[in-house]
Amino acid sequence: MTKNYQLVCLVSALTEPTEREQITERINHLIQEGEGKVSTINSPEERTLGYPVKKEKGAVLLALDFSYDGEKMPELQKKITSENQILRYFLKEIPKHKPYVPSARKSLFKKAETEEKESIIENTTDKISGKEQKVELKDIDKKIEEIFNTKENEFK
Repeated sequence: MTKNYQLVCLVSALTEPTEREQITERINHLIQEGEGKVSTINSPEERTLGYPVKKEKGAVLLALDFSYDGEKMPELQKKITSENQILRYFLKEIPKHKPYVPSARKSLFKKAETEEKESIIENTTDKISGKEQKVELKDIDKKIEEIFNTKENEFK
């Protein structure tokens, strides 16, 4: 069964650019021998290492994505480790992306929640519309005077 993988290699910084290309070609050839397919090859990047690897402080980072049979992977790893110019390598399986599908439980919960909010909104609008009455300015002025008159009487 073919799976998707990503291979990242640290190649000695002392190698010439032509040798780097030969290493990527050899790795590509190894993958194709095992009936794999290389999808992308990233351009080499020079990096300074955080700590020395095999007594070298700098390296060139090579990265490529490919699909390969999982059962044949140990053979490929042995062939990659036999390369003298490769200081370290990291091989990772890339999982297939599954599209997000919300569960039925969550969607039912959201429906109930929205229905509850709508019922609350309807109830409050009914209460507000029932309480709404037209009041004239004269009545408002009278009520304000009553309020202020009672407060003045209380403090005296």
